[in-house]
Amino acid sequence: MRARGLTLDRGRKRVLDGVDLDVPPSGVLGLVGPNGSGKTTLLRCLYGSLDPDEGSVTVAGRALGEIPRKQLAREIAVVTQEQESDIPIRVADLVMLGRLPYLGATARPRAEDERIVEAALDSLGALDLAPRDVQSLSGGERQRALIARALAQETPYLFLDEPTNHLDVRYQYELLDLVANREGSTVVVLHDLNLAARYCDRLVLLDRGGVIAAGTPDEILLPEVLETVYRTRVDRVDVHGRIVLLFDTFGKEAR
Repeated sequence: MRARGLTLDRGRKRVLDGVDLDVPPSGVLGLVGPNGSGKTTLLRCLYGSLDPDEGSVTVAGRALGEIPRKQLAREIAVVTQEQESDIPIRVADLVMLGRLPYLGATARPRAEDERIVEAALDSLGALDLAPRDVQSLSGGERQRALIARALAQETPYLFLDEPTNHLDVRYQYELLDLVANREGSTVVVLHDLNLAARYCDRLVLLDRGGVIAAGTPDEILLPEVLETVYRTRVDRVDVHGRIVLLFDTFGKEAR
């Protein structure tokens, strides 16, 4: 997947400013940056829910807008920040919606579809949620159900917007472990730079709608880079071979 020259204005504000981005065919690409930097807007342009004013997105050399919706659903699965599904539906049936791109209009789920749905729920520790009504779930449980639906699509590209929202620490790590080891490519918006350092193969750092830097976590997560963007003091240490970032307000002594 490739994006070139993505530019988008909202009123007098430029939300994206000529963004170029290559999404590799495998691994985890993290979009990071402060609030309002354009992360979610860029993600929405990449999966086609938002049309930029200028620029293009292509998948396998084909413009995103030229790909039929059903075919696109076999290429890209998405989990947004919004907590979806206010209609009464069992979790198992919600996750089965991820299989719709592979079924005809009246086709009933096959044994293989049932197996895939069960495996998706099991991978997130959510198999016990299958018979429950989605409306009865907590925020974290619903998030896991929505991610299971995306996994059930079995797409080469998976787009996640702040997927660790509503999840406790255990499930944050389990989810990102799962994402880091899945086949295909994942693009994830993350606020937590320490999670990004641990689980992303590459990072794109955004600020004010533009790409400030792109590369590996080791190349991007540098105090001299982050302090300019986040406007706060950053210390970087290595703990058992992992990057750990510590943040403090400029002008205050570290506690």
